[in-house]
Amino acid sequence: SPSEQVARPTAAPQPVPVATASPVPAPPNSSLPQPVDPFPPREPKPVKSFRKSEQKPSLRAPSSSAVADQKIPARRRSDEELNEIRRREALSNLAPKPNPQSLVAHLAIVIPAYLLVVASVITCFIYRLKIEIPASFLAIAVLIAIYVFFKKPLSRYHAAFIAVSAFLVILFGTFQYFPHLLNGT
Repeated sequence: SPSEQVARPTAAPQPVPVATASPVPAPPNSSLPQPVDPFPPREPKPVKSFRKSEQKPSLRAPSSSAVADQKIPARRRSDEELNEIRRREALSNLAPKPNPQSLVAHLAIVIPAYLLVVASVITCFIYRLKIEIPASFLAIAVLIAIYVFFKKPLSRYHAAFIAVSAFLVILFGTFQYFPHLLNGT
């Protein structure tokens, strides 16, 4: 009925919230529901790493002997640093280069050997002295050649030339002192 509609008091209209550029927190007694975060924030799950540099340090202090023997660095090194360390370790393991001057025979050693070979030729074929004299000259020359061959590797050509010359003098000197060998009988 129309009279009942007029007689009933109407409730006061509720204020409608207006959106503004900056959000204003609603009063605590507001009738609007508060947004609820469906998933509460969790701490990240710890991941076990097998790399020593990424593991957390242990709580106990290392013993004094462990500190002295420890070779693991405190931080992870870059590839460039690791390559530089490897290069330095490889170079330190190599033997130092020998002095090239110590590998070359001095002329004061080589020239007397050549002169002894020439002296043995002269005493054997020109003066025809006893066989012991040119043989002793050749023996000394061959000893010098052996020394140069083993101790002075950059002068081995001198040792080879002295040895070949001595061999030829021995060969032809044998025919000089023992003529019956010339016929091959």
